[in-house]
Amino acid sequence: MTSFSIFTQPTSAMRANTLSFNVIGDNIANAVTPGFKAADTRFREQIIAAGGGSTPSLSGIKPNIQHFIDKQGIIEATNRTLDIAIDGNGFFVTNSAPDVRGEFQLTRAGQFDLTVVDPGPSEKTFITDGSGNFVLGWPADGLGGFIAGDGLNSLGPMQVDPSAHTLAATATTIADLDAVLPSDSAIGFSTSTGIGVFDQAGNENLMKLTFTKTAINTWDLDIEVANSNLTTGVFPTTAVTFTSAGVLASASSVTVAPTYTLPGGGAGSIALDIAGLNEFAGTFTVLSSSRDGSIAGQLQSLSVDNNGVIAGNFSNGGSQGLYKLPIATVTSPNLLLPRANTHYAISSAAGELKLLEGNLTDQAQFIPSALEASTTSIDGEFTKMIQMQQSYTSNVRAYTVAEEMIRTATDLKQ
Repeated sequence: MTSFSIFTQPTSAMRANTLSFNVIGDNIANAVTPGFKAADTRFREQIIAAGGGSTPSLSGIKPNIQHFIDKQGIIEATNRTLDIAIDGNGFFVTNSAPDVRGEFQLTRAGQFDLTVVDPGPSEKTFITDGSGNFVLGWPADGLGGFIAGDGLNSLGPMQVDPSAHTLAATATTIADLDAVLPSDSAIGFSTSTGIGVFDQAGNENLMKLTFTKTAINTWDLDIEVANSNLTTGVFPTTAVTFTSAGVLASASSVTVAPTYTLPGGGAGSIALDIAGLNEFAGTFTVLSSSRDGSIAGQLQSLSVDNNGVIAGNFSNGGSQGLYKLPIATVTSPNLLLPRANTHYAISSAAGELKLLEGNLTDQAQFIPSALEASTTSIDGEFTKMIQMQQSYTSNVRAYTVAEEMIRTATDLKQ
């Protein structure tokens, strides 16, 4: 061993302490960064083996940064629509490019927002995360479900501009009327009310209901539907009878099948529920009426549920699932490759990546309108900082003493 080897141990220790200070500083700086996973510096003894039976050379310490990516942070409510946290194992999947040709990256930071790409006539709006990466999800299948695949190629960017999603008009198939007919009215008395019904093109047409008293406790119900073949005469004529107590005694539903005349209106079948009819003395009173169906709707806002479903809320009052977020898991999350902004790249060392549905797994669940807090412990980081400062100071002193020894030896030689 040369005399200069006595500098090896304190020098390696100071370098290791400096690296540890950097890690501590990064942890403290990200104490309020959603989804941030605090790291730690682990140290191990470093020995250089010597051949031929010589004594091994002690070379100080070697630092190693360990990332605790699998540590769960506290879930904090934000009351923001596009914020979502994962409670349990797993990650959101993102990509750096809207065409998914960039690097796939995983993150726990669910602070999502909307980003406009190609501003102008062809602009598109996507859901992105805090670093600008495009959040990936399974698209809807058009039948009320989602095309949930096993691989990353089953995912795509979530485009949510109005031009990408409209809620088609739906024809009315069910209507309901709750009303009270006047039992003390004269034979021949007639009264009417109306319910707006939709054709296949989303046009609202008046369905007129006319009640005519034909005998005691007996009425005729005639139905007309505007802009259809049921306007040349009343149809159908249905006898509606009541008991002496005013309760409906005849059939509780009537079905009409209008063929609409407006373009695109098509033909329909409407089941009118009249089980809520009663007959009492007084005046004709409509208690309530309703029908299904709607006009076409434009996308107005988004919402997220605890299954990870991104739903669109439309101008016609309807709601529809547009995408579903997966929960991506790997065997060894701590072996993922760190990237900027609390993102991690997939590595072979981390193991196989699996995509899970939030409502079909017990490994994790989505928490809407919430974020996962940083796992940094301020108290713990300052404690480690004091320890590193003491270690660094001691090693500086060891280096100084070694330097003094070399200087003294040099002076003696001269």
